[in-house]
Amino acid sequence: MDRFELIARYPGYYWLIERNLVGWTAFTGLQPWHYIPQEEMFYATERWPSGPSTAPLLVFARRQDCDDLACFKEGTGNAAEIVTIQGWSSGSYVIIQSFPTFWEWLKSVIDDIADWSALPGKE
Repeated sequence: MDRFELIARYPGYYWLIERNLVGWTAFTGLQPWHYIPQEEMFYATERWPSGPSTAPLLVFARRQDCDDLACFKEGTGNAAEIVTIQGWSSGSYVIIQSFPTFWEWLKSVIDDIADWSALPGKE
């Protein structure tokens, strides 16, 4: 499956773009998270082949204050799971959390935004 077929399984990804609710660089919408431009997306499972996932993980978003990355997980059928990983960990990555849907991942992003906005100087 190519990356565009994989991304098509996640209509919420495009929904945020169409409504200008997400940015492409740090300090934009949804901070501390931002999308990675499609031409810069990469497969974590290719960059760090010794990682724990056997399913391809396509990185589509990054948290700006750490090495956390959000990935589309290529599964079978109509699975649309999101996995967050910590990249650049001793030449590999660590899976932090899995979400059954894009929307469940987005709910966790809202919690991250709440925590971020409560930090001094982040108002």
